[in-house]
Amino acid sequence: MRIFEAADYPPGRIIHWLLTVKAQLPGGGKVVDASARFLGALVASTWSMKKKRNSFTYSVVWQHRVVEKAEKDGNREAGHYFEVDEKAVRNWHKQKDVLKSMGRKRSNRHRKVKWPALEENLLRWALDQRNVGRSISTVKIRLRAKSMAEEMQITDFKGGINWVYRFIHRKNLRVRSRTTMCQAFRMT
Repeated sequence: MRIFEAADYPPGRIIHWLLTVKAQLPGGGKVVDASARFLGALVASTWSMKKKRNSFTYSVVWQHRVVEKAEKDGNREAGHYFEVDEKAVRNWHKQKDVLKSMGRKRSNRHRKVKWPALEENLLRWALDQRNVGRSISTVKIRLRAKSMAEEMQITDFKGGINWVYRFIHRKNLRVRSRTTMCQAFRMT
């Protein structure tokens, strides 16, 4: 039986819950009282610190919960309950259909690829090199990408080292020196 998970509730709600449980326990509940005092001091110390604007990224599952609460009780109540700005709740409410089509985690956080045709051709070349048994390096990828960009008449392509690393990460490539485990076995 699940009572609550701390990740589901903001700190203010956890303190409220602890104080409610304390009131319902016989004898006041000393453990709950100590937990409530600790959390209260923690939240009070963070509130008394200099206010600093933080930006957060929320998972799609979290955004779904906020939107569901907003549909039931309204944007302001959902924002207050989840301690999120009301404007963010309104934006997520507008993007509800897009959020449903996303993955479970923090999706859609990267900008789109600027030259998708170039990257597809380069990926095909890299996989062909790998299948033949040749090693590919970041330098080879850069040189091949620059030559392909010239062939495709892409003038603003620089093909820097960071672009290569992002390309390798996006396409889930591995840059290794060896592509085969050993020499071919000879039958004599």
